[in-house]
Amino acid sequence: MQLSLVQRNAKRLLALVNQLLDFRKIQVQEMKLHPSFGDIIGFVKDISYSFLDIAEKKNIRFSFDTDIEHLEMYFDRNKMEKIMFNLLSNARKFTQEGSISISSGLSDNNEALLCIKDTGKGIDRDMMPRLFTRFASKSFQGTGLGLFISKSIVEAHGGTIWAENNADGKGASFFFTLPFPR
Repeated sequence: MQLSLVQRNAKRLLALVNQLLDFRKIQVQEMKLHPSFGDIIGFVKDISYSFLDIAEKKNIRFSFDTDIEHLEMYFDRNKMEKIMFNLLSNARKFTQEGSISISSGLSDNNEALLCIKDTGKGIDRDMMPRLFTRFASKSFQGTGLGLFISKSIVEAHGGTIWAENNADGKGASFFFTLPFPR
């Protein structure tokens, strides 16, 4: 029991240190992308399913839906993993019951479009205007840097990220696009 507690705390500390390092690189404009060509849909699906067992422990339904099976493009795999980890961690943190779903497809502008939707408590009205800014948080967990870092990574790829509360009043949806290189 003690060893698992130490391991869990060590992982949390490492994640915090990595977030602070990412934040610093963004501040001094030293964040670099290392894109490679690959299937973004398959990559996101693989990352997402690593959250499946965690969601099931909280009795949360998890699904992955896509309009297209494969979407080959250039993207930085390590940075994309950080975006997905941040968005899925937030969805899990703010969803006590219900579901988390990931969908993918093409946007109206013919860009890769990914969406993480949950049935949690939604985004506080006061938080919405500063949601993607640094240290924006009303939670006692986390640093308030995850969405800021995610936004910086998406924009470094040439994409856009945004969020909205779901129309039915249950939870929120986070969207981001990644353009194909011209």
